[in-house]
Amino acid sequence: MEFYNSGFSKIIIEEKTKTIYQVFFNTTSEMSDAEFRKDMEKMAIAYRKYPPKKVLVNQENFNFTIEPSTQEWISNEVAYILVELETEKVAFVLSKEIFAQISVQMTMEEEVSSQLTTHYFETETEAREWLEI
Repeated sequence: MEFYNSGFSKIIIEEKTKTIYQVFFNTTSEMSDAEFRKDMEKMAIAYRKYPPKKVLVNQENFNFTIEPSTQEWISNEVAYILVELETEKVAFVLSKEIFAQISVQMTMEEEVSSQLTTHYFETETEAREWLEI
């Protein structure tokens, strides 16, 4: 079920597997920090409304570098929800853009985010296999 679509990303609720799936589009190269935060706020709402056991974030086409202050904000305002909900696994399909990829990995190394069981993959197929969905 599609939960949200901003034109930068889409959030899909996979109720059967209790998975929240977010996919980012090429348009992220034109996204502002405020627009990125809005998309992440929508993820936080989805987490609360449909508590996930697993999260899959496909950032293969992600072309946005996350600023350090936003990395910390994501950890404290979004990722902490997954820690509270005891989400089992979080999988990322890595961006092809190196700076975007590094900024995502740095975000997940923040204090709160690092409490999650997180893995990075080159393909969505590999990520889904690891998540067992």
